[in-house]
Amino acid sequence: MIVAELRADLASHFDNPECIRLVEHLCRQSPLFVECWQSHGVLELVPRTKVLCHPDHGILQFNVRSADLMSPANHRLVLHLPAEDGRTRLILRDMLARAERHRSLTTPQLRQQARRAGRPVDLSRTRPSA
Repeated sequence: MIVAELRADLASHFDNPECIRLVEHLCRQSPLFVECWQSHGVLELVPRTKVLCHPDHGILQFNVRSADLMSPANHRLVLHLPAEDGRTRLILRDMLARAERHRSLTTPQLRQQARRAGRPVDLSRTRPSA
């Protein structure tokens, strides 16, 4: 997969002597690289935007990149990256911090929080208290 990505990255610069030297060096270092390079596989990540509506945080925008991995099982790689506006990145960072704080709580603490909030908590997904 990495060799296919390299081939895609170098496609528009392959007449550059630095690129040629890099590929020649890698070929000298690795028979596996030679085999992959000679297969002429190219992995291009196709960009698109995905907009999700989160029930608590509203609109979240992601830059999505996907690529076929050229495997016998026809696997596909899909990356969801926060959009450049920064809002989605901040919301995700906050959600991860809350999840980490929640994970550090013991079962009795979770029960106490649930009672205070007046809502049930599924304790089957928590760590046992120490």
